[in-house]
Amino acid sequence: MSNEDETKGGIEKDKISITVDSISVEPGKSEVTHHFISTSEKVKDVDRIGPGTITAIRRGSAGNVSVARRTSNSVLVRDTDGTVRVERRNSSSADLRIALQRRVSNSSLPSIIPQVHVPETAPIMNAEDALERKGGKGAAGAFKEHMYPLDVLAEKYETHIDVEDPNKSQGLGSQKAAELLERYGPNVLTPPPSIPKWLLFLLQFTNLLMVLLEITAGATFIVWLVDRSTWPNLYIAVLLTVVIVLTCYEMFSQESKGDALTEKFRALVPEQASVVRDGVLKPLPAAEIVVGDLLRLKLGDKIPADCRVISNSGMKADQSMITGEADPVEILVHAADPNALEARNIVFNGSLVVDGGCLAVAIRTGDDTLIGAMVGLTADTGKTKGTLAADIDYFVKILAVFALVQAAVVFAVGIARGLAPVDVFINGFITIMIGNVPQGLPTTVTACLAIVAERMGRQNVFVKKLDVIETLGSCTLICTDKTGTLTMNLMSVANLWGMGMRLEGPEYQQKLAGESSSSTGNATGGDAGTNSQLFALMLVATLNSRVVLERKTEDSELVPNGDASELGLYRFFGACVKDRTGQEVEAFRAANPKLHEIPFNSAFKWQMSIHSVASQGGKQLLLIKGAPDVLLDKCSHYLGPDGTVHEKDAAFDAIYTAAYEDFGGQGERVLGFAMRPMVRSLEEELQADPRYKDELKEALIGKGARPAKDLVFVGLVTLQDPPRLEVPKAIADCHTAGVKVVMVTGDHPLTAAAIARKIGLITHPTRDLLARQRAIAPSEVPEEDVRAVVVKGSDIPAMTEADWKVLVSKQEIVFARTSPEQKLIIVKEFTKAGNVTAMTGDGVNDSPALKQAAIGVAMGLNGSDVAREAAEIVLLDDNFASIVVGIKEGRLLFANLKKSIAYSLAHLVPEVVPVLLWAFAGIPQAQGPLLALCIDLLTELVPATSLAYEEPEALIMQVPPRNVKTDKLTSFPLLFYAYGQAGMVLTGACLLVYFLTFQELGISATDIFSIDYKFFTGSGEDENYVTSDGRSYTADDQNSILAKIQGSWFLMIVCGQAAHVWVCRTSTVSLFSHGVFGNSTTNLGVVVALLLGCFVTYTPGLQGIVNSGNPNSLFILYGSLLAAGLFWGCTEARKLFSRTYPTHWLNRILGW
Repeated sequence: MSNEDETKGGIEKDKISITVDSISVEPGKSEVTHHFISTSEKVKDVDRIGPGTITAIRRGSAGNVSVARRTSNSVLVRDTDGTVRVERRNSSSADLRIALQRRVSNSSLPSIIPQVHVPETAPIMNAEDALERKGGKGAAGAFKEHMYPLDVLAEKYETHIDVEDPNKSQGLGSQKAAELLERYGPNVLTPPPSIPKWLLFLLQFTNLLMVLLEITAGATFIVWLVDRSTWPNLYIAVLLTVVIVLTCYEMFSQESKGDALTEKFRALVPEQASVVRDGVLKPLPAAEIVVGDLLRLKLGDKIPADCRVISNSGMKADQSMITGEADPVEILVHAADPNALEARNIVFNGSLVVDGGCLAVAIRTGDDTLIGAMVGLTADTGKTKGTLAADIDYFVKILAVFALVQAAVVFAVGIARGLAPVDVFINGFITIMIGNVPQGLPTTVTACLAIVAERMGRQNVFVKKLDVIETLGSCTLICTDKTGTLTMNLMSVANLWGMGMRLEGPEYQQKLAGESSSSTGNATGGDAGTNSQLFALMLVATLNSRVVLERKTEDSELVPNGDASELGLYRFFGACVKDRTGQEVEAFRAANPKLHEIPFNSAFKWQMSIHSVASQGGKQLLLIKGAPDVLLDKCSHYLGPDGTVHEKDAAFDAIYTAAYEDFGGQGERVLGFAMRPMVRSLEEELQADPRYKDELKEALIGKGARPAKDLVFVGLVTLQDPPRLEVPKAIADCHTAGVKVVMVTGDHPLTAAAIARKIGLITHPTRDLLARQRAIAPSEVPEEDVRAVVVKGSDIPAMTEADWKVLVSKQEIVFARTSPEQKLIIVKEFTKAGNVTAMTGDGVNDSPALKQAAIGVAMGLNGSDVAREAAEIVLLDDNFASIVVGIKEGRLLFANLKKSIAYSLAHLVPEVVPVLLWAFAGIPQAQGPLLALCIDLLTELVPATSLAYEEPEALIMQVPPRNVKTDKLTSFPLLFYAYGQAGMVLTGACLLVYFLTFQELGISATDIFSIDYKFFTGSGEDENYVTSDGRSYTADDQNSILAKIQGSWFLMIVCGQAAHVWVCRTSTVSLFSHGVFGNSTTNLGVVVALLLGCFVTYTPGLQGIVNSGNPNSLFILYGSLLAAGLFWGCTEARKLFSRTYPTHWLNRILGW
């Protein structure tokens, strides 16, 4: 923007300009042209994109960029390489295409939808772009209206404002407002591109695992249509279809229930508002508000747009959900700070009026508001798929290729050997597909996730999206708040200091209570005994307080309410008042009434009140407390131990500085207290000058003609928010587990560093401490020697990529004096460095960072609805230790899922081998597709799911997090175990039963391998099968034998898996030391599996459907004993080897 524009504090009308550093837009000409400084430069900042949108950008031959404004159906967006382009935004079809593209790009299928540009963020006018602004002011940097004079504001928004008396302003005309509404749309928040529920459900069927089953079911159904006599094919098709639909619905229900975030944002916006149009105050739907409208705000109103205040009636607004400021903000007409968030003459959409009222001009509506920017930032555009989903997709792709290749080979071999294509397709291709695809896997995984989520809920960790549990287990870094998460959020007074006095809390209380009434002094101009340093400190701390008594419910008792620091002071000095005066604290406060106050604000870091003090004969005192370094600049004198006033000198400054740094170094929050007798009463001052209150505030802020410099410094009070008792151990557990913990707090760097040392988050010296130890300058300390750093938020905007690369490599990191917007930068940089990052937050303005992090963790007790909706996990007790519980549960889930998958995959080998033997050797097929489905969907589910209840093996929190890029859920060692070891054992036991059963029926092994497809083909004269010794078997005999063979094979798999599940309970620890029968759910699961297996095998009516006959129980016993012996013997030997030689190269093959 031009210097002229900056000087005016506004933007010239009818002008669109694009430069490297800014973009500014105003309604007017339909098309104008400006230049980029360089075609390779990136657009880094956006001032306000005003009403209307840009619809075209064209580069001329000279490198010019043409920008055209036509309709409101497009937005200016920025690509990942920094280039600026136009995207249609409000078109439902475009939104749907964007949403579909995102959905398909995260699926395992190739894209079949035409590529559309998917912005990394919302439209370019949002808080994220403002974060790149030099100075890091965040989204507030896009505001300039708080600095405009009223006449400039009126001209800019083409509204009528009476500069002399704003309450007489006429506002917009109805016709002008209607034009603006028609041109720029309603004042509503546009949700991110989304997919209709019905379409989201249909998209579940594009999952590659489902596609494989759909192909099999469809082909089977077609075969039945061709030959209606093959009823088993219809049963298979129907059963597979039911499985597919139920599984897809299960996945749909998990995916669809998670995102009500936009609704939470919309809940902050009111439905109605009082608007001045044509000079008439009228109620209007909030959606019809346009920029330039005058809004009359009153107590209880939700603010419907971002507004600039032009007339104020003592209004206070709760903007905590937007700005993070805990206390209601006293609203002004004139800006208190260049930063819009601190200016206090800008009120934000979604804030609440808690006192007074005002007249304000709407300057941002809908998506252009601060909330609108947050809605855009909290879209899932930049978030990658969860680690569990990615691992399962990876496994399914491998499985799909493996199954298709096998099925194709079997089909080709069968055709080559002269078999009928239909027979080969049914007995070969379909059975291979069913045998290779674990149909029960989605159900098993979901059940395991639900079990762990329920267990985490009992430990105060509420999981909103099930698959994030495993991601939490893969977490490598946690960015955590301090107050209330690492600490108890229960402030208590620790130390008190004044010139010549330093006491701990109990000492002060005792000394104050026994103080002689002969004390002298003149700080307050009162009687002896009430002017001592001890009494003065109690007086300021007790009266200068915003704590109020409230009832939580109608029937409850009155309890004090305020922020943590105020309540800490209230509790401590309330007891002091009782001991010193014999009065209850509320009676003491009532006896010294508050006449005027200026609430605390983070811009000037103090709060002031004026009281009529009974102990001074009703004289009035100005009392102030706040940041010590800020107050000290306003003081010319200090109070001595005896209550006498002394002029500040170098000796005082040195003693004060040493005390302040000592307190801060101990992790204590330090507050300063000062006072000043009023020369004239407040009433007299107001009679002399009606603007006295405003002038007093300006003087205390340091503005105006006469900045306040005449206060008397009374002393310091330190408060400590003790760490939660369980936090040091939780931090130590994280370090042992290889998880880095980073503190992100708004506290002073000294306080943050001290708390970090107390809880073990920092154990190494920082650069400054190393410099002092070595008696050198901090810049001379070698970078490799610095292992712990404390970074101030003000340093973040100037940090380069090289700076971040160095910083993220440090072992111990604390960010202090950070703003909520800077959390987003921190998360992105740590994620860019390859970390799986968890981020905690509680405010609305934390929601972009919570969405950006791999795991967003919101606070359940003190968090906002928006933060809780943006996060995947909610801590019900706001306790950091609960995150560590979640990490442990996530790691346990990953380990147990591997066990479930290893167990489930093993049965696929004996399901596939009979088809291969039939295709290549021509022997009777030992298992049909229906019995294979019974294993996947019936007998295996309970044992596989029971492994989710398995207790952790040793060392689960003593190893680094898994590498999500290389350590997959289905690694080569696990697949080698499932297919090459356990699967072969099961197959061997099944083959034993297979040959024993044939032998019992009079068919030798030699006869079996000489059958060459001739065993019951159902063809006329060849119906009877004759063995080598002359035995003849009719078609019915052959059917009976085949049913018995298939029933025996099926039951052998069930019994073998019942023996197998025990050894899957541990991967390295011996089952005997872990507890053979320690998992009662597995014990029950084995019984259930055996009963179901017997039910399928022996039930007469069901036997005909699945083609099963009664097996020889003795043969099943032989096979089970063989399988159990091999399972237990081989796996215990492997586990012993892994424990004895943990670094041996064989473990890379055998250990899973």
